[in-house]
Amino acid sequence: MSAVAERKAPALQQPSRAMPATAVGQLEHPAQATGMFGRHILLTHHSLFGHVIEAGDVISVDFDARRITCDSDYLIAFFYGQRHQWFGVRRFHRRLDGSLDMADPHGLDALQWGKCTPEILNSITVFGRVLEVFKPVSKTRCRHG
Repeated sequence: MSAVAERKAPALQQPSRAMPATAVGQLEHPAQATGMFGRHILLTHHSLFGHVIEAGDVISVDFDARRITCDSDYLIAFFYGQRHQWFGVRRFHRRLDGSLDMADPHGLDALQWGKCTPEILNSITVFGRVLEVFKPVSKTRCRHG
């Protein structure tokens, strides 16, 4: 009787494209965002960006993006003195001439764009860039029937 050597096939290694799973955290106050780094998935408790990001939505935020570097939504706070006066999300857009515009929610589906002046930029703290917004199915269903 002869022995046959068993040969194991090499394990296939595929590059990981997925973000590691994280528990959903809660975000209620700007002080919580100050110490966060990396990517987090957060449950919102109030409207952060009109109907785009409402209370009960879940957002994915990259807290390593502490500067406005590209056209995107950013988690920010306006502050005057030592206290944050407003905390939420605003959409920013860099124009071809280098100036920066900021959008505020206006009505159900509209955005109101305005120039982001140096005075406004100096009063903003950028906590991170919003990567994704997830809405509960209950918010996406037709409520007329």
